[in-house]
Amino acid sequence: MLTKEQLHLLRDISQSIAFSDDSNRDADRLILDGYVMKAGDIYELTPKGVATLEEHTNLALQPDARPRATNANFGMPPLAEEYRCKAKETEALAEAAQDQLVKEVYLEVAQRWRELADRAERNNW
Repeated sequence: MLTKEQLHLLRDISQSIAFSDDSNRDADRLILDGYVMKAGDIYELTPKGVATLEEHTNLALQPDARPRATNANFGMPPLAEEYRCKAKETEALAEAAQDQLVKEVYLEVAQRWRELADRAERNNW
């Protein structure tokens, strides 16, 4: 179970808000637990982090709550398209990884992005 502070940190990361050094320990824990990934100095939510944040802040939309535009070329909702791009980026990181364990972790994260994209598409997010 995440603490209130960790949930606030997830929200800040999702909104690209910088956080204080005091939050680094929580950020490290979120990385270890699979909620956040870090590339250089950039923190990003993983699909698990996105789903958790949606669950705890009621961000998950009902299908008719707010219609979203679709990508004219593919007919995908914008979030589904964004998540599929994240999956491709993560797959590229896996391909470049030298360590087999790191490669496997990146591939697992890419699979989660694809699952989240499928969910977004089904729910018209």
